[in-house]
Amino acid sequence: MPKINDNSGINAEINELRDKLRRMSANSKKRMQSIYKRSAQPLIQEIQVRAPESDQPHSRSVGGEVVATYYPGNLKRSFKILIFNQSPAVFVGPNLNKSNPRGDFKGIRTDAYYAHWMEFGAPGSGIKPGPFVRPAVQSAGPAVLEKAVTLLKNEIEKSVK
Repeated sequence: MPKINDNSGINAEINELRDKLRRMSANSKKRMQSIYKRSAQPLIQEIQVRAPESDQPHSRSVGGEVVATYYPGNLKRSFKILIFNQSPAVFVGPNLNKSNPRGDFKGIRTDAYYAHWMEFGAPGSGIKPGPFVRPAVQSAGPAVLEKAVTLLKNEIEKSVK
């Protein structure tokens, strides 16, 4: 879930509800991940709306050889919910195709290894900062957190019954 500094009260409420659900259920991790996935959808949509999109393909070279081609919309399509096995939380971020970072990235195949450069810039390369994730979190974050609270409360009520 996004960390939003001025919503510490709602973050505390989410933590309290998460701990309550964890104590109530043997499969609480999966249930919480399901809730967080549903809650995070507006954030993903907001990031995708704000993500910069080129009007032409771009290539990545290694040693002078073109190893990958990124088609327009790759960055936008790459943002999704990421789940890590050790955590009940879910994370929103770009897909990084570490297992096969070569070839054409279009359609459902994405690799946004460069997302941080688009957000923060890359000194010396001419890539200027173009924040799109941080403004999306500021815009959609409060609604995402409110939705998480509502869904967690509903899940706890279902478990109590």
